[in-house]
Amino acid sequence: MDNLTTLVRKINQKLINDYAEVSGDKNPIHVDSSFAEKSQFKGTIAHGMMIVGYFSDFMDRIHGSDWSQTGRIKVKFRNPAKPGDTLSISGELKRQKEMATDSVVTTSSKYSLQCHNQRGEFISSATAEVVITDRISH
Repeated sequence: MDNLTTLVRKINQKLINDYAEVSGDKNPIHVDSSFAEKSQFKGTIAHGMMIVGYFSDFMDRIHGSDWSQTGRIKVKFRNPAKPGDTLSISGELKRQKEMATDSVVTTSSKYSLQCHNQRGEFISSATAEVVITDRISH
């Protein structure tokens, strides 16, 4: 249906370390390069919840406070985001349904979201839905 403006976020180790401090998730795969180099990822990776936050930021730019009040998101992770990556979060409106009664109009909007890095590698996808209710004045 409607393609939406892309949100771009750059990942670096300082951002990952800061996120680890704030979230309390200090798993060495995120913050210890010596440990992470021996892992299947060959280096540190960003927290998955950082990516979820970027998806949420993307939706907030479209729906504002309606997103924070009624938004729901389901995320699937495919590949890790790493320091040095530039992530592009994009999406499209897949379905919009409106229901009305005498006093209320409810609009449900469902989106398909994607996150890719600068090499075009697929990082994650999400389905997001927001429900907006407006009162009709007579």
